Amino acid sequence: MNILITGSNGFIAKELIQKMEDRYPSWNLLKTNRQNLDVRDSTAVDRFFDTHPIDVVIHCANRGGRRTKVDGQEIIDMNFGMFANLAKHRDKYKFMIIFGSGAEFPREKGLDEFSEERFNSNKEIPREYYGFSKYLIAKAARSIDNIINMRIFNVFGVHEYGDRMVKNSIHKNLRGEPFEINQDRVMDFFSSYDLFKVVEHYINNFIALSLYKDLNLCYANKIKLSDLCQEIQKNGTPTHIIFHEEGDAPAYCGSSERLDSLNIELIGLEKSITTVYRELKERT
Repeated sequence: MNILITGSNGFIAKELIQKMEDRYPSWNLLKTNRQNLDVRDSTAVDRFFDTHPIDVVIHCANRGGRRTKVDGQEIIDMNFGMFANLAKHRDKYKFMIIFGSGAEFPREKGLDEFSEERFNSNKEIPREYYGFSKYLIAKAARSIDNIINMRIFNVFGVHEYGDRMVKNSIHKNLRGEPFEINQDRVMDFFSSYDLFKVVEHYINNFIALSLYKDLNLCYANKIKLSDLCQEIQKNGTPTHIIFHEEGDAPAYCGSSERLDSLNIELIGLEKSITTVYRELKERT
């Protein structure tokens, strides 16, 4: 099994690579990044597919989407360009997995358990550049039979950025510091362990079972940020929460109905938080 993984230096790719190498040592993982394959470069991508047999592409390379940095219009060209350079070679691999985003719908309006059908019938275009790039990619992927869009709302794990909600809150708790929340809201948090389980299921079954081409990665149980902090502190030190704004912001979560129907044995939110907490504690 030859698997091309783009964006190998990023969070999602690191999580998948580590777990694939542990569980499937016979898989040949072609781990690429901007140093050895810049997927923004159409000629380089053409040359790569001409010289490497590929069974599956897992496209993790991504630009933008960080709340700590304002994205420019170039994000649209970068993200869609990378997707297009890989998609045009779709006849050379069995299928490609891309990672979409809840940002395909305008974030400021909130997402109240949005189903895949609601995303697909959505006619409201995101105003921010990152969300618009994801909107365009999802729209293009729907017309290509062997491209799967796995839609992420929030994924957490050991390798995520330190300023992300779960990892940042765990580190604060390990230091005995209070949690900080800008404004409480209901959100989806999906663990990297379960993301791997879904990707694994697709690699092993997509051709045989004709699985969904569009899939939300989220659990049935939704959680408020304040409750997430309470869940984290069960593993460590009891502390309090500082809210910077009163009230609740609009929800940001998707429907898990399709994922639930696949009957994949997932670890779940609570156990995953405990596992990440323990791993990060061992590293401090």
